[in-house]
Amino acid sequence: MQLKIWSAETGQCAATLIGHTAGILQTAIVGRGKNIVSCSRDGSAKLWDCGTQKCIHTFTPECGVLNTCHVGIPDNGISLGTPDGCHTPEPGESFTEGKMLLLGCENYDFVGYGLCSRSNVFKCTCPSAVNCCTMISANCAVCGTQDGHLVVWDLRNMMTPLKQWKESRGAILSIMPHKQGFYSSAGDGSCFYVNEEHTVDWELTGPDCEPVYQIANDKVSIYTGCRDGNIRRYPIRT
Repeated sequence: MQLKIWSAETGQCAATLIGHTAGILQTAIVGRGKNIVSCSRDGSAKLWDCGTQKCIHTFTPECGVLNTCHVGIPDNGISLGTPDGCHTPEPGESFTEGKMLLLGCENYDFVGYGLCSRSNVFKCTCPSAVNCCTMISANCAVCGTQDGHLVVWDLRNMMTPLKQWKESRGAILSIMPHKQGFYSSAGDGSCFYVNEEHTVDWELTGPDCEPVYQIANDKVSIYTGCRDGNIRRYPIRT
């Protein structure tokens, strides 16, 4: 399986990353983009050097299919697996120090690694397959599941979730941090904002019962990608 990186300026393929043995489901950019992480149906997540097109490290949490990945910067007090949070970086590895890799798994597991240390720092179980995950602050992460649950975690104490609830909207398909809350989209076409108190504040309209697969923003507008073939733009509410 191949992962291709394209130049937005020239439209040319700048790199081809080869190593996964099954479909690649998501990627996450590390730092300025010299390194990326990909996760796959083959059960692995790979850290890549885009310049040399080589795999630096393979994470294998033994959780079956890895549906989603996210790289974030946790609070300095959160353990990343070793006393200094890092090993000696490999050639071509940059800006992995102090970062956490989150993985959402088909077998219901939610897994965290120190990206630089390569150490597993937690493994928790969610109500269903984890479709998406992200950090919403230096101390909190949230994941969305196939059966419609949203689960908010305190990264300082992963024994039990801060809050867990089910939205009657179908599968949770994407999550995007905003302020101390997050936007989320679901399989029934709904897009909604959850505030810092973990309650739904407002909803975006447009899709008519078609799944919204992804939410993104450019700091001015929010964009949604829907199964109906439309990309919709909304102003960001302050």
